[in-house]
Amino acid sequence: MGKLHKAASVGDTAKVEQRLMLRKSGVNDRDKKHRTALHFACVYGHPEVVTLLVEKKCDIDAHDRENSTALIKAVQYHQEECATILLEHSANPNVADANGNTALHYAVYWENSSIAAKLLSHHADTEAKNKDDLTPHSLAVKENKQQVAELLIKEKENIHALDEPGRFSNKRDPFDSSVGDDDNFDDMNLPKVNLAELWTAAHQSGEKQAKYGTEESRNTTPLDDRISDGESKDNVETHAKTSDDVESFSQSSILSPSHGKEKKYLEDIEIAQEKTDNIQRTIKLNVERIFQHHEQLNSLTVVKTVPNSKLESAKQIKERLDTETESHDSRLAAAVQDYDGRQPSKRDMELAFQRARDECTRLQDKLNFDVSNLKDSSKMLSQQLSQAERNFSSLEVELHHKRDALEEKISALEQARREQNQALCQMKEIKRVHQNEQIKVNTCMQRQESLEGRLSQLQP
Repeated sequence: MGKLHKAASVGDTAKVEQRLMLRKSGVNDRDKKHRTALHFACVYGHPEVVTLLVEKKCDIDAHDRENSTALIKAVQYHQEECATILLEHSANPNVADANGNTALHYAVYWENSSIAAKLLSHHADTEAKNKDDLTPHSLAVKENKQQVAELLIKEKENIHALDEPGRFSNKRDPFDSSVGDDDNFDDMNLPKVNLAELWTAAHQSGEKQAKYGTEESRNTTPLDDRISDGESKDNVETHAKTSDDVESFSQSSILSPSHGKEKKYLEDIEIAQEKTDNIQRTIKLNVERIFQHHEQLNSLTVVKTVPNSKLESAKQIKERLDTETESHDSRLAAAVQDYDGRQPSKRDMELAFQRARDECTRLQDKLNFDVSNLKDSSKMLSQQLSQAERNFSSLEVELHHKRDALEEKISALEQARREQNQALCQMKEIKRVHQNEQIKVNTCMQRQESLEGRLSQLQP
């Protein structure tokens, strides 16, 4: 790992800028795993370094050895600010890594709604499939990521609304304010059957039928009753069949986690999804039919007088409808309780295993990343140690040379000292001889003077 990568991983913006200005490192330099400094800054969450690198015109969509971009790494490690900076600088959100996962797949898996919303706002592909043939939406359904699934559904509805304007018409009953409660029924288009909401809708429908039972009897025939009863029973039976399909798939997927069977189970999920969509379309048609009935009922409210025989017939029809509604309510309530009671336990083991496996993969990736950094650091320290050893050897050789030279100088100094001592001894001997000679000279001088005195005395 280069010095630029290290500076980016610790968030040292000044050092990164200095190395780029002095051209000691290139903004797109890669390590052994083909990672750029932008990858490191996004993994460790340093938005200042990310901003600096993108302003220096780095390759914002550079791939590492696993084909992951810096945006994918930012989403994997929950670095939302870094991901936002990359998206604002035109990073491609639809690049897939070696497993076929895009940044949106990872945002869905970790249920990071805010990052997913930003990816969608920058035109992330909601239909991209990974190697397991899963789109972000199907992954959200598989992992039970309800919040992100709703976000993807709303995005898909917005796209359909732009592609097909006026495809659906919202009919309101001008006389019945309660119709508005069901006006946003399209928002209930969830990837799995919601029996609680279905039961609530049926219950509200029963109350409305009880409220307007008298007027409806004027425009209702036995054939209509049979059709309505048949549709309700078919819907309940279809819901039960779909729930059984999903239950059997969940149980089999827990028992068989192999990759080949997982694809089959995913196909079963898609089949169940199609059945669920068909059921919900049928429910929508029933709701529209109820709206039409309400319009007919409101048009009949102008009638003031009704024969007693028709009133009795209407009362009987109302009682029959109440009885059937109560029967449907009880069946739906039992189905809801059974569904809510069994659903969590069927997926707990699968979800726990999947999350543990993915968390293990994530930790393994991070461990490999840290081990790579440690290996690079160890290699650099080894190089520094080798250089230090070479420097030590050269210093040791130089020390030996200086020691030999010093020993030679010491021996020469000792020789000079011995010669000096000898010269001193010779000087002392010469001085002693000189003193002896001086004493002799002095003695001779004294004798000479005494002789001269005697001679002077002897002369007349």
